[in-house]
Amino acid sequence: MDITTKQNLVEYLKQFVTDQRKHKIETISQERTRYITTVLEDPYHSHNISAVLRTIECLGMQDAHIIEERNPYSLMNGVAKGAGKWLDIHRYGDADRDNAQSCIESLRAAGYRIVATVPSEQSYTPANLPIDQKTALLFGTEVVGLTDYMCEQADMTVAIPMYGFTESFNVSVSAAICCYTLMHRLRNSDYQWRLSQEEQLDVQLSWLRATINRVALHEQAFFSRY
Repeated sequence: MDITTKQNLVEYLKQFVTDQRKHKIETISQERTRYITTVLEDPYHSHNISAVLRTIECLGMQDAHIIEERNPYSLMNGVAKGAGKWLDIHRYGDADRDNAQSCIESLRAAGYRIVATVPSEQSYTPANLPIDQKTALLFGTEVVGLTDYMCEQADMTVAIPMYGFTESFNVSVSAAICCYTLMHRLRNSDYQWRLSQEEQLDVQLSWLRATINRVALHEQAFFSRY
């Protein structure tokens, strides 16, 4: 679909939502970004997935990448389903391929710097991690963290400074701290972090489809006229 047709379709479908929902779709899409994204490697606690998805959606991050080597991904509760409705969730769970490798290759092809979250004194912190390039933050499983492969693929590492006896934060807390700090820095920078015009149309169309009842019939009516 060319951009003009897409724009016309989006405008056509907006008549089937309330003015309040239309305003939110328009304004929120302008604040969305793919400049920073998250990668969850084999998460297996549904409440952690829910918390991460809710956090990144609230912060305006559009994409989440989930690697499913051993643990199949599912949205188990209303919170996760509600957040996932507004996100683009990229799943890597094919039985006949190395899903971690597929994820890394896809991110590199899209121009991302790979940053692993690992506890290390040599790591950057969320406050000083370079963000002069699109950044993918890797988060490991709740017990063992990132696999050796994912750590080896990282261009940089980041760690949250800690001052207590406990060795690490919960993965959902780590994601919240890192993503909040980086998004705050990004929004106060001069980097071109917002979605392009066509990307904004894409997410608006996705959100309208997720909102409108019997949307396929409305689209069919639109294409019968244009």
